[in-house]
Amino acid sequence: MQENLTIVHVDCGKTWGGGQAQVFMLLEGLRKIGHRNILVCREDCPLAKRASEAGVASVAKARFGTLTMPRVVRILDKVTRDEGAHVLHLHDSRAHSIGALFAAQTPERPPIVVSRRVAFDGRPTILSKWKYRHGADHYIAISNASARTVLAHGVTEDCITVVPSCYASEPDMRLKGTNLLKAQLHLPDQMRVIAAIGGLSRIKGHEILLQAYAKIAETHNDSVLVLAGDGPEGEKLRAQIEQLSLSKRVFLLGFVKDLTPVYSDTDLFVLPSFFEGLNTSLLQAMAWGIPCVATNVGGVPEAITDGVEGVLVPPGDADALARAIAGVWSNISTTTEMAQAARQKAVAHFSKQQMVRGTESVYRDVLSKAY
Repeated sequence: MQENLTIVHVDCGKTWGGGQAQVFMLLEGLRKIGHRNILVCREDCPLAKRASEAGVASVAKARFGTLTMPRVVRILDKVTRDEGAHVLHLHDSRAHSIGALFAAQTPERPPIVVSRRVAFDGRPTILSKWKYRHGADHYIAISNASARTVLAHGVTEDCITVVPSCYASEPDMRLKGTNLLKAQLHLPDQMRVIAAIGGLSRIKGHEILLQAYAKIAETHNDSVLVLAGDGPEGEKLRAQIEQLSLSKRVFLLGFVKDLTPVYSDTDLFVLPSFFEGLNTSLLQAMAWGIPCVATNVGGVPEAITDGVEGVLVPPGDADALARAIAGVWSNISTTTEMAQAARQKAVAHFSKQQMVRGTESVYRDVLSKAY
């Protein structure tokens, strides 16, 4: 079988999120072990810029509107043929739809692999079931919860492999507690930092986190809450912060390219999402040895065992979230044990090398069946 593979990747994302971070790390890892990547993506997206600058993929730019899907199918046909692609890897739902059309119209094509990063995809419809059954030769699910979503659309178990997401970078533990973020925000060294990192969208649950923090802010006046990320809910959250009189205790950092100062100064990481396939920021916090409070949704319990690496709470429950945050901080020995357990689990199960090698194994498996 071919040693070095050529893989065409398709990602339709407009912005930089956890999914794009995972694609970039995969491109980086595959390039490092000798494979060749071609990335089909939007011409103005951050992923295209980063992939080009890092030299981890050749970039073919396209428009991904509904009316342009036939054109993208033609682009895929040309790119896969001209580049001699061994595998076509589709990284999001729109790419999956395009891939289904491509598969239907292209008898001679490379095997198609689809990554599914969500653990909730709505109730299956006739159209979605058709897409899942005919739009890929194999699925990579980032968690068992994501795999169940694929199964619900009629895909058989032998066509699904779980390859967990990975944390983004190896932490420099020498920087932990060096007050890099506190210096930027002009905070005293003894201030404790609660952080939530991710896009400001409704499903991420930041509104619930602000409600929870308002309940404990007075009794935990040595703490601040930091939200790193941007998105459509930004203005609404700013108004909520003002309404709750938390403007001096909550910091909206916007998009942060280098999150090292945030992670290195964070004492407690919170993930208040309503839905998650897994979560890159959660895994990164665990790698930094940060105790976590997270909602018990999707693939999160596969990373956080309640009472071991952190605490799990029901989604949408501000009271439970407030109690969990206060409870973790009330016991220093428990917090230390959770931090150690979180780092150990991240390193053991969610490394970049494991994600890259797991994905490469899927490629070789589908190729062995194709030939």
